[in-house]
Amino acid sequence: MEIIVCRLFFNGSVNDYRLSPPITREP
Repeated sequence: MEIIVCRLFFNGSVNDYRLSPPITREP
């Protein structure tokens, strides 16, 4: 899923992504 990758890159922290739910965020 590209959404997860984008979110990971956007946040820059895997921990933050794990804590936060997978939300679709556009650049």
